[in-house]
Amino acid sequence: MGRGIAMTIELINVNHNYENFQIKDMCLKIKAGELIGIVGSNGSGKTTLLKIISGILKNDHVYIDGEKIKPKDFSKISYMDSSPFFYELLKVSEKIDLLKAIYGNRYEKRIDLWMEELGLKQYENELIKNLSLGNRQKLGIIMSLIHKPRFILLDEPFNGIDKASIKIITDILSCLIKEQRTIVLTTHINSMLDKLCTRLITLHEGKIIDDSLM
Repeated sequence: MGRGIAMTIELINVNHNYENFQIKDMCLKIKAGELIGIVGSNGSGKTTLLKIISGILKNDHVYIDGEKIKPKDFSKISYMDSSPFFYELLKVSEKIDLLKAIYGNRYEKRIDLWMEELGLKQYENELIKNLSLGNRQKLGIIMSLIHKPRFILLDEPFNGIDKASIKIITDILSCLIKEQRTIVLTTHINSMLDKLCTRLITLHEGKIIDDSLM
C-alpha cells in the first residue's frame, strides 16, 4: 500500500449488534495527528467503537488509507481496555522485558524514561497482582505504547491515576500527537477533554450525535 507514517482510519456504514445494543450505520473518519475524545453515557457504544477499530470485534467496513483493513495492519494499532489484562504473577520488569523481546529493536526506546516519570521504576520487582489500580493503569498505558503504534486507543486510561501522573501522561500523549500518531480515548474527566483533545465525538445509543473540533 505504500503507507507512510500517517494513517487515516475510516468506518463506513458500520453496524454491530450485541444483545440489546446496536451500533447503527456509523460513519467516522479519523486522520493522523488527531486526539479524539469519545463521550457518552454508559451503553452508548464507546467501548464497542474502540474494539471495532482495534479489530477485537471484526467488521468488514473499516478502512486504512482507503483500503479494507487487513490483519497485518493491526500491528500499527494498540488498544488499552478500561481494565487492562495482565499475567498477575509476573513482575513488572518481567512483563516489560517480555514485550521488549517480542518486538526486538522495534520497541519504543522511551519506555524506560516513561516508566521512571510515572513512578513505575520503583515497582519493577513487584508482582503485577500487588499493584494499585493507578499503577496498573499506568502499566497498561506503557504496554499500549511499547510497539510504537501509529494509532492508539485508550478506554478510560485515567482511572485511579493521581493528578501529577495524569499531567505526565497527557504530556506523553501530546508528544505522540506531534509525531503524527493518532489517539482516540474515552474518559469521564471532562477537564481532560477540554485540555487535551482536538476533537470531541458524542455517542448516544450507538450513533454519533455530535462531532466537534475543540
